[in-house]
Formats: sequence, structure tokens, C-alpha cells
Amino acid sequence: MTRKSKPRHDEMKKKVENYSNEYSGVISEIERAALLHACLKSDHVIRAATTIAFKRVPTNARHAFIYSFSIGSDSFPAATQIESGQKGQKKSTFRISVPIAFVHNLLKNTPTKGGLQPQNIDDYYFPSILIATLAAYAHELVHIIVGHLPTQESKAQELYADRIGGGTTWGWILKANIQQICEISSTNISSNCLYGFLHLASALNKEHNKEGLYLPVAGRFAAFCSGAIFLDESKGKRGLHEFDKLLITGIKCPDSRFQSDTIQNTYTLINSKEIFIEEELLELIKQEQVEKPKWFNASQMMAPIRRALQQIAKRNTSEKQG
Repeated sequence: MTRKSKPRHDEMKKKVENYSNEYSGVISEIERAALLHACLKSDHVIRAATTIAFKRVPTNARHAFIYSFSIGSDSFPAATQIESGQKGQKKSTFRISVPIAFVHNLLKNTPTKGGLQPQNIDDYYFPSILIATLAAYAHELVHIIVGHLPTQESKAQELYADRIGGGTTWGWILKANIQQICEISSTNISSNCLYGFLHLASALNKEHNKEGLYLPVAGRFAAFCSGAIFLDESKGKRGLHEFDKLLITGIKCPDSRFQSDTIQNTYTLINSKEIFIEEELLELIKQEQVEKPKWFNASQMMAPIRRALQQIAKRNTSEKQG
């Protein structure tokens, strides 16, 4: 452990200890060690992904964004916008909070060697936890960047965040440093990405959809996958993965030594035609086009892009008039 990373390690260790002490159930020593490992790795991969995401974002916007791991009662990551300053000089700070409870929920569904009770942390399959966490984080980051937070919540917003979040996650794990942190190889990126999306789907429940803002689990899984496929097609690199083939032949843990009945049961549920209406997804995509201008206009992260486009438009207008 380097000196630079030790403070983060110590802070995360303290948070996991506090979470474990306040947890209503029983957490074994092995489970606690695995949870700390999963949180530390998640923190590492999120920091790496954030660096990629904000590479071309103006410095002031980059400094207005923070993320943290929380030990509160929330079960899912959440994005918030905090206003500060006086009227006319207000500044916004954007935050994504990743609850340790969310990582723990993923851990409880994580594939284990032979599907048996783990005897040490190596008996857990961590890549799918990390990719599921990245996908959930990407979903929240989309809310911030495209301007969802200042506008009215809607089902179209959530679908858009799922789709673009899926594409963002795929873009991240194509990077060698992200693969290294997630401990996946360049030969099984597709299977790990799909399985990570499936792992995330297994953590979604009715409580998360209590306000009716989300599609059924099958729809959300489809949205994440379609976002990843669209990114590949837009870059002309469709041959990089075999999503379609994997979706047809079946999704299993990329490492055959590990298995999770919960995740496989989720896959069975997703394949049930009774729980997902494709027409609803298509209708929401149409609604996205109606709402999108409002989001983009409200986005502070996209303000520099808007100003640049406006300047180009003015310049073109002046040239035509001249």
C-alpha cells in the first residue's frame, strides 16, 4: 500500500467498520473482509473512471463534482445538486454518494466458488461487483452531466440514464487500466460486462421502484445492454464483442468455477416475456426526444459546450450576412 492510498484505505476501513457495527444482521469476519475489499476496489475503479469521464470537461466543472462512499440507510447510489452563494452568484456542487449498503447488497448476490459459502475472500467473484458498481455510478453521472437534476424527474430520464450509463460503462472497461483494476482480460470483456449488468439487475427490487420511475428489471437490463451495443456501433467497432451471441446462448459467470443462484434466477426472470413490454421502452425513447432539450439547457456541465456552439452559430450568421 502506498503512502498516498493509505489515508483512503484507513477511511474506507473505518466506514466499513461503522456500517458493519450498525448493520441489523450478522456479518461474518470473512464477509466483512470481502466487503472492505469490494469497497476499496470500487473506490479505485470509480476514481479511474471519473478521470476518463472528466478528461475533456472544463476545470471549474471538474472541481464542482465530488463522490463519496456513505454509511447511511440508502440502498442505491444517488446524485444530488447543492446550491451555494448569494442570488445572482450561485454555484452548484454535484455529488454522487455510493452507499456501502449497496456494495454489500451486491456482495450478498456475488458468485462464489461452487456456489458455496465462502471460506476466504478469494471465494468471491469480484469483477461482477465492480462492473455493477460502475454501471450504477455511470447512471448517476449521466443524471448530473446532461442536466436531469434541475428538471422534473421522469421515467424517460431514468431510461436515458440506464442506456447512456450502459454505453459509458462499456467505454470504461475497454480501457486497459479499468480491466486491470476489475481483474478481467481483454478476451472476456463482453461476458464480464453483460454479467456485471445482470448482477446489478439482481440488486434492483420493488423498493427501488416505489415511485414508478423505472422500467421492470428486464427493461433496465435491456437498456444497459443496448447502450453498450450502440456505443460500439457508433465507433464502427461492432466486432469487438459478442453481446448478441451471449444474449442468445445464455449468460453465465465468466469464470465457470463461480456461480450465483440469485443472479441466474434474475436471468430467468428477465427472459420471461410476461414482465417486459417492449412497446413501453420504445414509447419512452420517443419521450426522451421531447424532454432532452430541457435537460441540456439546464445542464451546468454542458454550459461551456452550449456557449461554444452559440459563438460558432453567431460567427456563421455574421459571415452569411457579410
